[in-house]
Amino acid sequence: MTDALAAYIRDLVKASAESTARAQSDESRRQQEEAAKYAERATPLTDRIKRVIAAMPESERNTPRPLEFWAVRLSGRQSLTPHRGELAAALRTLGYSRRRNWRRPSEGYPALWYAPVND
Repeated sequence: MTDALAAYIRDLVKASAESTARAQSDESRRQQEEAAKYAERATPLTDRIKRVIAAMPESERNTPRPLEFWAVRLSGRQSLTPHRGELAAALRTLGYSRRRNWRRPSEGYPALWYAPVND
């Protein structure tokens, strides 16, 4: 009976050590993910937009897009998405221009952002 009890205690200690190691690993991974998110949010918005553009296929880079297209692909500094005013300013810095389509009253006169024209 003492051998069975000793084996049980060894198994219990082993399981506890594995559980502790797993918990530390999970915590370490969570901290790394959080640091990566913070680093992403601390990156200037223009750099993040350039990264999104670089990830697009070449055929889609010059397609006019609404502001929400950019907002859902970028994270904000304090919220889930960047402030629309900051996003518009960053797009203007990159040479994008906004044009509103006044011919579609049923769609609410949508504004699209056009990529800079490279001559």
